[in-house]
Amino acid sequence: MKIAIIGAGALGLMFGSLLSKNHEVHLLDVNPEMIDKINAEGIHLHDDMENTDETFYPKAHLNGTLQEKMDVVFVLVKSNYTSASLKANQNLIDGNTYFITLQNGLGNDEKMAQYIDKDHLILGVTRINSRRLGLNEVARANHGITVFGYQDSTKEMANKISEVFNSSSFDAKIEENIKKVIWDKLFLNLSSNAFTAYYNCSIGQLSNDPERWGKASEAIREAVRIANHEGMNYSEEEQVSFNKKFCDPLLSGYTSMWQDVTNHRKTEIHALNGKISELGKLYNIPTPMNDWITSRILELEETF
Repeated sequence: MKIAIIGAGALGLMFGSLLSKNHEVHLLDVNPEMIDKINAEGIHLHDDMENTDETFYPKAHLNGTLQEKMDVVFVLVKSNYTSASLKANQNLIDGNTYFITLQNGLGNDEKMAQYIDKDHLILGVTRINSRRLGLNEVARANHGITVFGYQDSTKEMANKISEVFNSSSFDAKIEENIKKVIWDKLFLNLSSNAFTAYYNCSIGQLSNDPERWGKASEAIREAVRIANHEGMNYSEEEQVSFNKKFCDPLLSGYTSMWQDVTNHRKTEIHALNGKISELGKLYNIPTPMNDWITSRILELEETF
């Protein structure tokens, strides 16, 4: 299978590494220094759980320069770069190309539908945690599951991608309820991303601190009320408990937003907690904790 990955952040490097064992993988990014280093030295992957190190050799290209048609394109850029990335990489697409987004937040599918056939779009969520160690170095902190949501037009490809992942040292499955996939991912991201970034801590440090996790839990509860207003049927306490159980072991796991703030980069706060605040205003549902953490992250961004 010919696979392109747009966005060579921590997740892109990790997926690109392991998928390249059995498939032709192309990474696309805007950083020329990183592209050169990957092509010269490969990607060094450290597995925290197994304490192992391996090197992989996918191909790397500057964004927009690859002229080959792909079977599958993963979009792993931050949500605010979705439109620009797809516009720059139209040369990867023909009538048989499928797109997979594992991005954070709400609304990525709507942005992508402006540039691709919506019948070829697969929405997914991953609970794998990874962190960048260098330009071509990445660490994998857990063996979390990746879920691919499907519609009738994408079920066959979603099954194939799930099989590709399961044969490449990942744990994957498919899920028919796409909306549930999106909300499940959002509950985790809006509780872990912004709060670890604000408190400058790991995922496990956040969830094991009663005061800090109390705030993150309230953000989850507010989001559940929004989701249920849109027709879902979630339990607030089940979501809080489920996400705490996931986060607790990740004492060395760091979120993408923590990495953004640490490196003085703009975050995806508007697509996460900020989106809950926006929907709360629309539905007249109070979201004070999501309002608060969104403001705190935006204040941090102003110092960059």
